Amino acid sequence: MERDIAGAKKLGIKTAWAKYGHNKLGEKVDAHHILKRFEDLVEVIKCDSENG
Repeated sequence: MERDIAGAKKLGIKTAWAKYGHNKLGEKVDAHHILKRFEDLVEVIKCDSENG
């Protein structure tokens, strides 16, 4: 999982990680956005579209 986040960030892609459901291993995730519930994705999209 961290490889996916790190790889995307190296390419300049904003990242989001859905905290719900997975990460049973206790991995540290360094995503731009941490989603605690699916509905949080709407706020991320709104914020990013307003900020360009």
